Amino acid sequence: MMQSGEEVKRALWRSFMDSAHATLDHWQSLFEQPEQAQQRLLMRMLSANRDCAFGQAHDFFGIRDAEEFRKRVPIHTYAQLQPWIERAQQEQGPILTASPPLFFERSSGNSALQKHIPYTQEFLGQLQGSLTVWLADMYRQVPEVSHGSGYWSMSPPLQQPAMTANGIPIGSVSDLQYLQGSAIAGLAG
Repeated sequence: MMQSGEEVKRALWRSFMDSAHATLDHWQSLFEQPEQAQQRLLMRMLSANRDCAFGQAHDFFGIRDAEEFRKRVPIHTYAQLQPWIERAQQEQGPILTASPPLFFERSSGNSALQKHIPYTQEFLGQLQGSLTVWLADMYRQVPEVSHGSGYWSMSPPLQQPAMTANGIPIGSVSDLQYLQGSAIAGLAG
């Protein structure tokens, strides 16, 4: 017997919720000790990126806590980061992060020039985790969200494809690229 569209949607949401438990449990544990969780995340990110050009220039290896990080890596404007972003678009090797950008997303921006935001696999994983928690919480509070259609848009309007000098795409192919390989992807179909 063939399932109706509504039954399929509800089944997709149930499947999503089943797969979201580990992510929800992980995030819940982080909320119990937020300062320690943030310190562990900072140290993990500094360790992972200490050998990239940006990490070496800011001595990520020598940073031991958030206060030292704030001193060595103050808040940067896009203009201050632009030379690093341009290097990552021209050179091979780890420039901004240890992982190469999968693509640079164009900002919709409020200035005349669009900004190019690097997206790495690690960032997409963090984004997917955040979306998983948000969607699972929404479903828990309003299960009726699984009844009917939805529309999500995560990126600027699709534009002509472009490539950096070193062959990295500028712009995502579609919003689904943000969700690839995640439990959320089934809901977006």
